[in-house]
Amino acid sequence: MTIMKKSIHDNAIGLDYTLVNDHYLPNLTAAASAEQHPTGRWGHLHKKYLEEHHPIWYNQLVLSGKLSSYLTVL
Repeated sequence: MTIMKKSIHDNAIGLDYTLVNDHYLPNLTAAASAEQHPTGRWGHLHKKYLEEHHPIWYNQLVLSGKLSSYLTVL
């Protein structure tokens, strides 16, 4: 029986993995936005529009942490 390391690093893509039971799971964290700006009425309406009509663009903004800053410009 081989003993598995508790954590490993993949140099090819630069990710660290942690051993959970029998599987290695990547150590991922969500990027938190540095500042929270209040979103006005037009920002809320545009957010709803993006969710309904452009879900891929909306998801890209959410996952990159740029949605809040994008909506405050409106």
